Amino acid sequence: MDYNKFNKLLDRYLNGEANETENAVVNAWYKSYESNEHLIGIDKNENENSKKLVKARLRTQIRPVKRINFKRIRQYGIAASILICCTLGLLYFVQSQKNERLPSYSRISTEIGRIKKVTLSDNSVIWLNAATKIRVPTKFTGISREVYLDEGEVFFNVAKNPNRPFIVHTGKINIRVLGTSFNVRSYPTIKDQKVQVATGLVQVSDKNKILGLLRPGQQLSYNTLNGLSNIDSINTKRMAWNNGNVYMDQVSFSELALIVHNTYGLHLSANSNKVKEYRFTLKLSHSQPIESILKAISMIHNTHYRKEGNDIIIY
Repeated sequence: MDYNKFNKLLDRYLNGEANETENAVVNAWYKSYESNEHLIGIDKNENENSKKLVKARLRTQIRPVKRINFKRIRQYGIAASILICCTLGLLYFVQSQKNERLPSYSRISTEIGRIKKVTLSDNSVIWLNAATKIRVPTKFTGISREVYLDEGEVFFNVAKNPNRPFIVHTGKINIRVLGTSFNVRSYPTIKDQKVQVATGLVQVSDKNKILGLLRPGQQLSYNTLNGLSNIDSINTKRMAWNNGNVYMDQVSFSELALIVHNTYGLHLSANSNKVKEYRFTLKLSHSQPIESILKAISMIHNTHYRKEGNDIIIY
């Protein structure tokens, strides 16, 4: 084989430009050194020169392939497994600690015509008006004392604790105090939710902002339909419905109907829009017969009533 042609073949081989046949020729030639003393067409000196040339170029072009250390891979796998187990264990521990801090809530409710007094685990005392549902924790934990008024009216006498605020959630507004007495009314059939303060300072807010800071003798009314609120003054003595007396001051017909239903289980309705627009101011007692209540209601606007079972129609 011509030496110059063979060198060009080697150049193409090492540059990756040789075809499949030329690659096979070079590979076969290089392997033949171990078993053949003579190469056809190339003398001994050329053999040695070509062999050195190939070796030198191959050493510079071919990088050694790193051997896979299966033992080290196995060690990495064990370490990764330990790390995953530790991570899962830590997450489980954190979650279990979080669950332990979450209070367990119980539901307290009252029936129509019933008032209930309950002492909470922090020694706060609450009175539930008729047809009321509230969720309270069996034990207060965490940095705050939170209860949920789902429906009805509750008077709160909160035990003071400056480090743990007492929060009442109604779904639309939140009431935050440290230690005070106040009343919250929230019925789904009445568009206005009311917060009335007897003692202390009460903060009322919705999901967007603080609506007001109430002092004794103040009341905040919150319209659940449009989110508007206003603050006015009230007589704190008229908040004491927990003694069996209910004071109504210019309440709407729908509010009057709610009170009559929760106290006596009767359904009050109006036969005209004119009657629905009336406002009512009167005192209602749980011990008072329903007939005297209906007469008192009729005297306010010179209306009449008739009974049809549990339905009372005002006309």
